[in-house]
Amino acid sequence: MGELVAAATAALSRPSPSLSWPTPQEITIIVHCPTSRSETLQKPPTKAQLRAELESAVDDYLAHGGKIELIGRGVSGRDDHQQLQKPLFTEPKASRTLVNDLIARIESRRRPPRRPATKRATGTRPRMKTLYDDFGEPIRKIWVDE
Repeated sequence: MGELVAAATAALSRPSPSLSWPTPQEITIIVHCPTSRSETLQKPPTKAQLRAELESAVDDYLAHGGKIELIGRGVSGRDDHQQLQKPLFTEPKASRTLVNDLIARIESRRRPPRRPATKRATGTRPRMKTLYDDFGEPIRKIWVDE
């Protein structure tokens, strides 16, 4: 495999006088070098496959003399219902490091500051205004300088 990679590197790195298609030997080397993705990735087992594997393991256990007992509700696996040997959550609560200032600095570098919007000069151009009669019907349009 090492020879193929070395040959492919040598074939691709030599300068060509003009742009041309690679020779068939170069194409063969390039095609054989990379491994296919399907060889490296495996799909996780499906639920049906997991169920079948568990069922076969139980059947194998029973076939070799194993015995399954039904345990009643509320029965503990500990002798004499003793407590855990090491109590949980006894250490004091750890203090947290506030990072609000750090996040604000990162955000300020990420986005440029906004420029205030410039106001347009609205009074320089005349605009068209519609005149209506007493019943709301348009009568005419006039140009108004405001």
